[in-house]
Amino acid sequence: MKWTLLLLLSVVGAVFGFITLLPLNNFGEQMVWLLCYIICGYFIFRYAEERFFLHGSVLGWFNFITTAVIHFCFYGFYISSHKQFIKLNSELEPGMSPYIALLLIDFAKAVVAVFISGFFAAVMGHGLKKVFKQ
Repeated sequence: MKWTLLLLLSVVGAVFGFITLLPLNNFGEQMVWLLCYIICGYFIFRYAEERFFLHGSVLGWFNFITTAVIHFCFYGFYISSHKQFIKLNSELEPGMSPYIALLLIDFAKAVVAVFISGFFAAVMGHGLKKVFKQ
């Protein structure tokens, strides 16, 4: 496991986490993360010799942690640029903190993102390895 690589790529994830603070629609935010997965998948292919899916999955969890911290620290800014979350907050159970709701939403997104990140790393790793061997 290339921990240094994963920590450096989690900085890329943190940059993309800050980009998600901008007022993007759902499609725009998904395209931002798709670009992040492609960039990180390439670097995992380039510098990790094996276990591409594992590297991508661990990176997905690192990105979840950094993004959740960014959303938590900049909660007011995130809320002001994501109107759909304001609507969701009005439907919360009484006594449930909006911070916890944001963390749960980020966690649900992370579960999916971990598999997508691992998938991109594995596909790019095995696919590009065949291309560069020729």
